[in-house]
Amino acid sequence: MSRFKFFSEDEPVHIENKTDTQFDKAVDTEKTEPILLKYRCEQTVATKLNNVITNHATTKREFHVKNKIDNGNLVVEVLLFDNIIQINPSNLSEAMDLFSSLDLIKCNITVQVDKETGRINKILNYSEVLKNWESFKNNLKERYSFLRSSNAEIELQKFIYLAEAQIKDEKLLIEDIHTKLFFDLFFDRYLVKLSDLYKPYTLNYHSQLFEGIAVPLHVSSEIIFEKPSTVELKKQGKMDIKEIDINAIKKQYDQKFQPVVGYKFSDYDFQYQVRQVINTDLSIIEETDVFLAEEVKNNVEVVIDYKLRRIE
Repeated sequence: MSRFKFFSEDEPVHIENKTDTQFDKAVDTEKTEPILLKYRCEQTVATKLNNVITNHATTKREFHVKNKIDNGNLVVEVLLFDNIIQINPSNLSEAMDLFSSLDLIKCNITVQVDKETGRINKILNYSEVLKNWESFKNNLKERYSFLRSSNAEIELQKFIYLAEAQIKDEKLLIEDIHTKLFFDLFFDRYLVKLSDLYKPYTLNYHSQLFEGIAVPLHVSSEIIFEKPSTVELKKQGKMDIKEIDINAIKKQYDQKFQPVVGYKFSDYDFQYQVRQVINTDLSIIEETDVFLAEEVKNNVEVVIDYKLRRIE
């Protein structure tokens, strides 16, 4: 996909975005006054082979969020307001543009929050998401109708097939949305149960190195500082190697990485560390720092550094 440019500056794709126009509308007086929030997130991802960085990406995003209570349920509207991506090597940028454009469909959503977990349990504007996908897909086919290479056409059809299978299944779409760090951090227990804020839990991390591999992380929380209206937490996730399909990881490593690195499979490891400040008066995140590192020791490693800040 990297050889093609999807959007041109003079022909923007129209994606219906009702959320954009609803932020300033008056709220029904029978409903709870909404809380309006703005967040900026910066993420860097670096991949190393044999301790040498092979690619590096920086993503900057601004989200506008509106929380409100509707018939006893917490409803959250999320708007991806700004989305900036820089990647090296540059030949990967066009493929990243494609996935970034797809995120405009996935991330502009209105959802209902589970009362027990704080996770997304329903997409309230799901029909709008489907409509935007159809517009995106049709434009994609039209833009690439000139393709003559059978391999390029197959890759395009594969991208469309996989994206559509995910978007047209609401449960799968919600799972994918939660793999994006902003949504994984924002939609959490603090939204609905502050009393559960400090309890240990298990987080299923989707491997960035090995396709189809889930890594259960057992996360513990520790209070490192608190004031009347805020609490600062340190979270650390540990994996149990017995819960991971190491044979499947090793098989993928042998096929994907050993021909490049040369060295045999060593040990698989994962690190997950979070520092988070929660406003306990409003039940909102003020700031979060996340560090993730997944590796086959000394051979291949992906490192993610993520910073989230609430802005005025």
